[in-house]
Amino acid sequence: MLKQIVHHSPKLITFMMLLHLSLSKPQTRHVPYIADAVIVSDAPHKTLRSLYGLIVEAPDPTNAADCLRISPWSGQDLCEAVRDFVRQDLLATAAAANAEQVIYVSLDDCLSPKDKATRHLEPVAFHHDHTQGTARRPVYTNGVVHVEVRLQIGDLAYSYDHRIYLREKTVRRLNRQRPTGQRIPFRSKYRLAQEMLTDLSQRLPPGYRVGVLFDSWYASNRLL
Repeated sequence: MLKQIVHHSPKLITFMMLLHLSLSKPQTRHVPYIADAVIVSDAPHKTLRSLYGLIVEAPDPTNAADCLRISPWSGQDLCEAVRDFVRQDLLATAAAANAEQVIYVSLDDCLSPKDKATRHLEPVAFHHDHTQGTARRPVYTNGVVHVEVRLQIGDLAYSYDHRIYLREKTVRRLNRQRPTGQRIPFRSKYRLAQEMLTDLSQRLPPGYRVGVLFDSWYASNRLL
């Protein structure tokens, strides 16, 4: 495999520094490697081995697996840092461009397909794929579903937040292996969307008009 990454992208390192993440030394080493390789790689299956194969003098990919699996970190903490950065940068850039004070919030769900044989990633399951099937012939695709919120002011658009959707069957399966205090509650797509919009509404500055864009599946007075 051709090595494509000699050193980290300066822009990536600057972005990570702006997030003010509390990372351990192993995390500080591996997170830039993984992020850089994900951006550069055009492989259909981005495994740690294929990603680290792009890096000159990369550590063994099993070390990256241990870092992701064992390291004491919280996905919520990482997402919170990204949300703060996105909101602040979007508002500051829009203000500098004298953009109209109107924020468009786009809400949608997305299915990221995986290989049919993939079984050992917790969120992966077969989901109804409305882009492939019809009302009479439904199609189910193995993959991960998430609900996403995007923000836009003028011509500036950012991905702001996302939540992974787990089927009730998947939640029951995962909870069988978890102690009582660590079990996962089931949340519908509607509930995930409501949680994200409620959280966002408390973070937006006064004076902005807000428009929410969504498909008919999410149309509900209770949600908006």
